[in-house]
Amino acid sequence: LSLKAAWARLGQAESMRSAANASLWPQLSVDAGVGRSRSSFSSFPVSTTDSYSLSARASYEIDIWGKLSNQRQAAELETAATRDNLEATAISVTAEVVETWFSLIAQRAQLELLEAQLQTNQTWLELIEVRFEQGLASVLDIYNLQQKSSGSESQLASAQGQLEILEHRLALLLGESPSGATFPSTSKLPELPPLPKTGVPSDLLTHRPDVRAAQRMVAAADARIGIALANRFPALKLSGSVGYSATTLTGLLDEVIYSVTGGLVQPLFMGGALAAEQERTESVLEERLHSFAQVLLQASTEVENALALERTESERLTHLTTQHEQASAALREARARYLAG
Repeated sequence: LSLKAAWARLGQAESMRSAANASLWPQLSVDAGVGRSRSSFSSFPVSTTDSYSLSARASYEIDIWGKLSNQRQAAELETAATRDNLEATAISVTAEVVETWFSLIAQRAQLELLEAQLQTNQTWLELIEVRFEQGLASVLDIYNLQQKSSGSESQLASAQGQLEILEHRLALLLGESPSGATFPSTSKLPELPPLPKTGVPSDLLTHRPDVRAAQRMVAAADARIGIALANRFPALKLSGSVGYSATTLTGLLDEVIYSVTGGLVQPLFMGGALAAEQERTESVLEERLHSFAQVLLQASTEVENALALERTESERLTHLTTQHEQASAALREARARYLAG
């Protein structure tokens, strides 16, 4: 659902970009009107006059100070930043799904291990009870094994609850109801491909869409300052119209009326609104610069942490593999000694 919301935000940004690009073209409109007027004076009879009009108007603003080009540039940058945020959301959701799925598989494996451990404890308890009946074991041994079995049952219940929580979290990430979601019952993970070459952390930062989005938002804020500054200078606007006007419908096209005008509009006094808007856009730029620095610092920290964790986890995996091999060897030796009496 968060991905769908991000797609909707991208659609909004693209619409705003299209609206900003509309300033490249003149504005055209068509007017058609029909009217009737009636006058009455004491010394004149009542007179009724009909009027008909049809005209087309066009207006265009000359981009003297770069206001319109800055509007288009800002809208383009904000649209690109929104697309980057969409990619960042997609990556984050994907990562959460992967982590949750891995935790789910690991929890299932832990559940199988606890069930096997509980079965082992119960089997061993039966053997100890037989030895107790033969006088080869004490009641303390029975109590200790009963305690271990109860502990395994407690861990098993806790693991089952954690498994259900992970399934609910995965359903939430997939936009489904926790009670109605179903997942494959496998407890195996797929084989992973080799890790890509990471290079230096600064190279990895250039691939992060959240970093690109923050950088583009800074550039968009800078363009917005140009818009606020241009609004304080004169605007040159051209306008023209051509049309027809008559008192009868049949004579509407007999007389052509046209006009072409051009003028400068200079704001003189607006109570400080334009200066305040410029100060606001400058503060927005400062805010986004700090946000970009924060995003860059956070991204750099995450990359460094991920590289360090990948390196240390690889070493831990090597040690665990060695430990597993040693435990297997010890088990084989113990079984051989037991069978040999």
